[in-house]
Amino acid sequence: MAKILGIGNAVLDTILTVTHYPKEDEEVRAINRTFSTGGNVNNTLYVLNQLGHESSICTTLATDNEAKQLLLGLKNRHISTAYIQKIIQGKTPGSFITLNKENGHRTIIHYRDLPEVSFDYFAKITVEEFDWLHFEGRNIKNLTGMLNLAKTFLTNQPVSLEVEKPRNGIETLFNQVNLLIFSHHY
Repeated sequence: MAKILGIGNAVLDTILTVTHYPKEDEEVRAINRTFSTGGNVNNTLYVLNQLGHESSICTTLATDNEAKQLLLGLKNRHISTAYIQKIIQGKTPGSFITLNKENGHRTIIHYRDLPEVSFDYFAKITVEEFDWLHFEGRNIKNLTGMLNLAKTFLTNQPVSLEVEKPRNGIETLFNQVNLLIFSHHY
């Protein structure tokens, strides 16, 4: 099976299940609360891992208590954390998800106080050791250089880009990858 490096975000999700979506100023009680590791690239790697691939994540991680919980979640998913850029200042990214039990819809509020993976950090990774590189389509400023670096050092390995939603400059990256994966938001 393939050895895959995913570059993007790892997020600690707090999921609150409610009987119905609250109206503005309404107070409702959650019927369940769960914590989970999230983030697009993290979830992609988890699925690929379940299919038998060896996955590693390249992301930033804070040094707070939530980061320990997120790191444990990554390890429980058997995602290698060898390429995590630790950031002393900042907080672990979190998504707060309201899950409507009535219809299955969810509302996500995302909080991020942590920089994205820097080009300089990524440039230290020996990308030739991987069979596939998968990038989350955010962090456009650094992604341009990361994709150029990947094209320079990789020969036949595929490079994919997940495009979740429109972002300034994202289209300029499309011709630098072998595979584009679009969400319905885009």
